[in-house]
Amino acid sequence: MFLRPDDYIRFEIIDQIVSRLPQVIPQGLRVEVTDGRVILGGEVERHEQAVVLRGLAGAVDGVVEVQDHLNIRFVELPDHKVPLD
Repeated sequence: MFLRPDDYIRFEIIDQIVSRLPQVIPQGLRVEVTDGRVILGGEVERHEQAVVLRGLAGAVDGVVEVQDHLNIRFVELPDHKVPLD
């Protein structure tokens, strides 16, 4: 298995991913890495940002698992039309 130090993995996730995602405030996120297992915490604006962040973090060399503990600030509801009669 290809192993990298946890500090390197954490740095890459913060520097190369979190800081470059549009409308994501890095100070509002927590990234913890232990034995290649990443825990994402904090808050993002939209669900799509959480999905992208999880996917990109999981693709970093040395990551074996990503746990998502992110809070979504705005929940987007589907546009449903309900008859009034």
